Amino acid sequence: SGKRLVLRDARGNQEDLPLLDAPGGFCTPMVAGDRVVVAEESGAGSTVVSLAADGSEAVPLVTRPGLLAFVPDPTGRWLAFTHVHETRGPYDGLEVVALDGSTPARRLVDTPCLAFAWLPDGEALLTVGVDEPGKRLWWTLHLVESGDSRRLAPFRPTREMMFHLHFFEQFVHSHPLVSPDGRYLVYATYENAEGEPDAPNGTP
Repeated sequence: SGKRLVLRDARGNQEDLPLLDAPGGFCTPMVAGDRVVVAEESGAGSTVVSLAADGSEAVPLVTRPGLLAFVPDPTGRWLAFTHVHETRGPYDGLEVVALDGSTPARRLVDTPCLAFAWLPDGEALLTVGVDEPGKRLWWTLHLVESGDSRRLAPFRPTREMMFHLHFFEQFVHSHPLVSPDGRYLVYATYENAEGEPDAPNGTP
């Protein structure tokens, strides 16, 4: 197929280290401590695999069809992941699995999901879902252990905010939306996010 995934030395002192000969459909590799999380092509779709940094000690975690997006929690315990059958549209809910493969995947969110972000302690996730009647988006908090959830706030994202959400798994390290102490969620919205669905967007 011509596809392959390699680990390249940024200083050019080492040879390329092949990680996968047949990478699957996923957004971006993730680093979790001393491991790399990628997706490998399989007959049933793509299998999420946790690898040692040298490409050894492969631990298959889950297999799902379509395009996969995944983000490890900051503590290195969990991997949150989701998938979509097409390259557009919301993802099919949200699941979590232990990064070491010690526990099976567990579905945390059943509703369509546009983006998600971990809290720094790894105990909860924030998701962005769609409020169909008003076509607003909603931030919702989900506790990993209990599975409890709580809606936080509706919002109408600015163009830049929507761009961030579309590529959330790539911005997770460079532009986190949650403050380092886990107290604040910072995002851009229009002032009338609580207003009527057909109201003008107003001022960002």
